[in-house]
Amino acid sequence: MNLIIYLHGNDMHKITKPLKLNLSDLDEKMTLAIAELRKSYPLRISEDGISVKFKRTKNSDISAAFRNGVYEIEADSAPHFYFALSMLLLKSQTIEDSKVYTRRDAQRLLEFRMDHFFEKNGLMLDLSRNAVAHIDMLKQFIREMAFMGHSWFMLYMEDVYEVEGAPYFGALRGRYSIKDLQEVDRYAQIFGIQLIPCIQTLAHMEQYFMWEAVEYKYKDIDNIFNVGNAEVQALLTRMIASLRKAFSTDIIHIGMDEAYNLGRGRYLDENGFKNRGDIMQEHLAFMKTLCKTYGFKPIIWDDMFFGCYSNNKEDTEPIIPNQIGLMYWDYYSCISKHYRDHLQACRTLTKKTMFAGGAWRWMGYIPHHKKTLETTLAAIEACRKERIKEIIVTTWGDDGSEAPLYTCMFGLVLYAYLDCHIKYQEEEFAQYLKLYTGMGLDEWMRQGEPDLFEGTTGNNYDITPSKYLLYQDPLGSKFLHYIRTLTTDMDTVYKKLEQAFTEDAANTDNSLQHSIAEFYAMMMKTLYYKWRLPLDIWEAYKKADKKALQALIENKIKPLKTVLAETAKARRRVWTEECRGFGSEVLDHRFGAMLMRLEVTQEVLADYIQGKIKQIDELEEERRDPCPESDKMLEPQAVRYNRALRIMTACRETW
Repeated sequence: MNLIIYLHGNDMHKITKPLKLNLSDLDEKMTLAIAELRKSYPLRISEDGISVKFKRTKNSDISAAFRNGVYEIEADSAPHFYFALSMLLLKSQTIEDSKVYTRRDAQRLLEFRMDHFFEKNGLMLDLSRNAVAHIDMLKQFIREMAFMGHSWFMLYMEDVYEVEGAPYFGALRGRYSIKDLQEVDRYAQIFGIQLIPCIQTLAHMEQYFMWEAVEYKYKDIDNIFNVGNAEVQALLTRMIASLRKAFSTDIIHIGMDEAYNLGRGRYLDENGFKNRGDIMQEHLAFMKTLCKTYGFKPIIWDDMFFGCYSNNKEDTEPIIPNQIGLMYWDYYSCISKHYRDHLQACRTLTKKTMFAGGAWRWMGYIPHHKKTLETTLAAIEACRKERIKEIIVTTWGDDGSEAPLYTCMFGLVLYAYLDCHIKYQEEEFAQYLKLYTGMGLDEWMRQGEPDLFEGTTGNNYDITPSKYLLYQDPLGSKFLHYIRTLTTDMDTVYKKLEQAFTEDAANTDNSLQHSIAEFYAMMMKTLYYKWRLPLDIWEAYKKADKKALQALIENKIKPLKTVLAETAKARRRVWTEECRGFGSEVLDHRFGAMLMRLEVTQEVLADYIQGKIKQIDELEEERRDPCPESDKMLEPQAVRYNRALRIMTACRETW
């Protein structure tokens, strides 16, 4: 048995030789799982490797010790066994090839005992906002989750799964077939991970309602089902029946959040006025019965049962039926007491209370890892104190999944780390990040830096200057007032970040990480040319300085067109590695619109310079401050514009 794991000197962050394991004492499924883990981690199966054995226990301790020459791992589940292997890999890095150890000393370095707090911990991956992950990408998430010790994986699918008898459901959206989901489910079972469908059975069905025939049949108002309607109930039955074929689990998340106008549309016309709470109770009773018929235990979101989420006050006392789990979702506060108060409120409705936090990748192209870190530390502390045993980290893709899916790994690793560490230690967490992702803490935090320059580094992390400075129109920008107030030399910021991301790309042999770093490098280059362009055009026009306008055409607009086109290609390369093709066209539309507007801007400026037109209409109107005073109290330079269409134009794009 070889206990010496050879490393390059004392480098704690780069494994140059694999961890060799002898699997003769493991069953067939675990042997297969470790063979799959080799696709993501430096593990090797060898007769002269460390012999490992798994002993299942009922307690929350995870321990590993040598007994009779065998590395015996005790844990309560298969994922925690794989987590123990990851700790073995991490600890093996402390053994240097330059030192000589006795067998017992080497063994002691590899032994450990840890306690994990949560019974269920894992990821909810948003697959509904255009980014429908490849099957291989889902399998990669499963492997890496298992190695972190995560035990459940929720696939958030509004309309991106096959429903038998409903051909418009997920049409042209990249939906998964029943066979697709069966394949992913079987793969998750190899690792002991519970794959769970997370769907919507009340609201958030706007993409399905895009089809006029469907909208007429099933819609109440907004994105809400006309619940209680016979055709709607028949569709819901087909949805649950199809998922029963696709998943082996007995758990299903049926959504039912943010339906604040429930009963105010077609439902009102057909049934007259009812309290929203009463409608909720009737629909929940129907869904409970339906799920039970197909062998599912449902989970729902919590927000429709608490007035703090809506100004719509009604008298109905909320009741959660037995056997329904209530999942409290909250991604915003950095104060632990805030989460404790809400968890206690949920407990007044049901003992089956769970928690969902957030990995912040939904604000734009830039993930807000700092926000993820600070909110998660507060939330997990509250969950521990309230003895919540089932948690999940969500990663939404609002506004078209602009940020790569893989950026959620920061939050996923953080949830794994805090499962077995009461106190957050930055250096220790950095080791976890390096172990599970191959990227250091500095690399991860750098992804968020484009939105955290001077003046935007306070409490309001959900502002996205990188997004509105990118999408702003060269002639009709809403943000001139904001750009004037910036005191930071943004040229220097973007140049520095471009260089850093370029180095990150060069320093990894991981294809996806390389593509992501390349994209961010190109994004910084684009922002360098564009962030101040509308203000420069405005100021030159107001001075009637045609030489300055011509210089902007040559030195900013023309190179920007080239750089922006390359940035679009770089983002598409990331998309292609992670997701099916459907949905990428939305980002293509946005980049294409920006390129077209640059072309038009160049032509309009040229016409003005040459005297073909006497004025440029867009530059005649004065600009207003887009930022409300309430935002300025938190962030003097904040602007809260996080939707592409709101940024690109003040005119109406959709009806």
